[in-house]
Amino acid sequence: MNTETLNALKQVREAKTTILSKLAGNSISPEEKRIVGEALINLQEQENILINFTLLSMVNKINASNAALENIIQQMDQASQKLSAISNTVKKISNVLSTLTEITTKALSAGLLGWFLIVVLKSAA
Repeated sequence: MNTETLNALKQVREAKTTILSKLAGNSISPEEKRIVGEALINLQEQENILINFTLLSMVNKINASNAALENIIQQMDQASQKLSAISNTVKKISNVLSTLTEITTKALSAGLLGWFLIVVLKSAA
């Protein structure tokens, strides 16, 4: 609630209190009570308008803030999907390298690659 709205609401409530005290007393005539009663009804409507205006303003602010939050969540999801795709690609490469390491290790253990490497290295020199 902004300061102006709070001040207006305070003044409306003070006026309602004054009117209620006049209505409770016997110092005014029935016709004056009717007029003051109408003023009270009008003030009650004004109070409702001020409160509803404030609530609507709060709802609008919350909706705007939530829309921004949803946008951030969407950006995070998109970034996560991109990172997930990159992660999957790197994981595939890692799996290929692991398999290659395993095959190479077994071939070296069996003595198959030692002979091949010697031939390749001699021909390169």
